Amino acid sequence: MDEVEIRWTPGLKTPAQDGTAADEPHFLIRTLAAEFSNGRKVEPHSHPWGQSIYAISGVMSVWTTEGSWVAPPHSAVWAPAGVRHGIRFTGAFTTLL
Repeated sequence: MDEVEIRWTPGLKTPAQDGTAADEPHFLIRTLAAEFSNGRKVEPHSHPWGQSIYAISGVMSVWTTEGSWVAPPHSAVWAPAGVRHGIRFTGAFTTLL
């Protein structure tokens, strides 16, 4: 499995703390920057909050039961709260989640 570098925004809980929207009602926007290697995939999942998935570099494919979208660099895909979505990365990829 490829290594993933994740840089957490100061003040946000880490995955080990597993915060939810109910735990942090004062957060209006959550951010996370991450780097993924070519071909890396994030299996379908959902969040109790909406997520803007922004491609800084590389290309990403995002899919849901409603459809799929390809986002080149400097483009984003919106995943509404509760919607299961998966992501596949092509090329050296940097994202802002």
